[in-house]
Amino acid sequence: MLIIDLLFTYIATVAFGVLLNLPHRALNMAGLIGTLSFLAYKLLMMAHSGLVTANLVGAVLIGVLSMQAAKWLKMPVIIFNIPALVPFVPGGQAYQMVKNFALADNTVAFSFFVSSNRNCRCYCLWLFTGRIIYPVTTKVVRLAGQSAESK
Repeated sequence: MLIIDLLFTYIATVAFGVLLNLPHRALNMAGLIGTLSFLAYKLLMMAHSGLVTANLVGAVLIGVLSMQAAKWLKMPVIIFNIPALVPFVPGGQAYQMVKNFALADNTVAFSFFVSSNRNCRCYCLWLFTGRIIYPVTTKVVRLAGQSAESK
């Protein structure tokens, strides 16, 4: 079941990249970033680590991998991180919210609104965190490599 989820995640990420008219050489990398981050998310959810932790790891992974891909392919970061966020969009929660508002079940609809709103804010925060972590880790790795060479 996980393999099917990952296959459809890759297809959805690449398809969204096509809709956004991304350069063709960026589509495969955006799909891989989206799939790898979703894999981390799913594995953490299977391990019962909690929704916030899984979202944290998935979004930070998107941020870090997108920055590395942008550096490697010499393209803007946004080309990779926007399509990669597609698997994390809380579309089911938004659908349930609208459905329950239409059925006049406002308390349930409001709970879905709060949940989807919280998830979207978490993605933004964690993606920003990934953009902060990447330069720090690359500098630490570079310094560690220089100190190993000097010995």
